[in-house]
Amino acid sequence: MKKLWQKTPAWITYSVLFVALICVLVGCLFMTGRSMIWELDGLAQHYPILVQLRHMIATFIHNPSGGFTHWAWNISLGSDQLTNFSYYVIGDVFNYLIILFPKSQIETGFAFLVFLRMYASGLAFLLYASSYKFKKFSKVIGALAYTFNGYALATGLHHPFFILPLIFFPVTMLRH
Repeated sequence: MKKLWQKTPAWITYSVLFVALICVLVGCLFMTGRSMIWELDGLAQHYPILVQLRHMIATFIHNPSGGFTHWAWNISLGSDQLTNFSYYVIGDVFNYLIILFPKSQIETGFAFLVFLRMYASGLAFLLYASSYKFKKFSKVIGALAYTFNGYALATGLHHPFFILPLIFFPVTMLRH
């Protein structure tokens, strides 16, 4: 067992433990009848705009001249889509993966994208920690603590795009 631990790369150990912790988190949400979508901003803003982004991408794939229109009357009293969407979804590359989920599974896709951002934040931490001479155990525990910190869990449920700084920060701090 010790030999297996030594030979297994840190990112694989992190991945296995991450999946186990996500299963616990999803199990808790399922048992309490909760969703990954926050009842306030999540339901009123993030989820509907992700649904609209998926629709725009699907429309663009089938008709490149359509999909990303410049003006939409269904936003407030009419507004520029790209300006409004730039705050929520356009600059977040993870959101474009919503096209991989069928229209009936967008809620599952929303949760998956939150978890994917969290996972990427842990990988970014592992990348950062690898520039130091930390033991593998310390790297993996550090990555899990970084991934599942209170900020990440609170923002993941409230405003998923706020997880992005947790990905970018360790990468910008890399030593060369």
